[in-house]
Amino acid sequence: MMQFSVNATQQVIDGQHNIWCRHRQRIGEFEELWTKSGKIWEDLTQVKGPETVISNFIAQYVSANANNANSNACITTVGMLFRIQGFWEDMINEFALKQIMKKPTAETRKRRKKNQQINWISC
Repeated sequence: MMQFSVNATQQVIDGQHNIWCRHRQRIGEFEELWTKSGKIWEDLTQVKGPETVISNFIAQYVSANANNANSNACITTVGMLFRIQGFWEDMINEFALKQIMKKPTAETRKRRKKNQQINWISC
């Protein structure tokens, strides 16, 4: 039976901790937007169209000059809040949200592809 080294195990734990910290930060940013609009957390359970809430949050986030990777991560985090409440994926990621995210998603893909090419060339 193969066992992972202490370093490998610690790196996985650290990676998960970093991911959790980023999710907490983005949930905090969403909470700030939500409470500034005069709503409380309990109102989130009564939302009929989560796509509108997410789209408004992302539009505000993008207008604040957030980078594309952060915009993508925000969708994941806020979408997770609605999935936990039982909303279906198609109710969260509808047409309007996909249109808003076209540019950030394309830019992120382009940057990843460029980085992969650079890494491949440098090998």
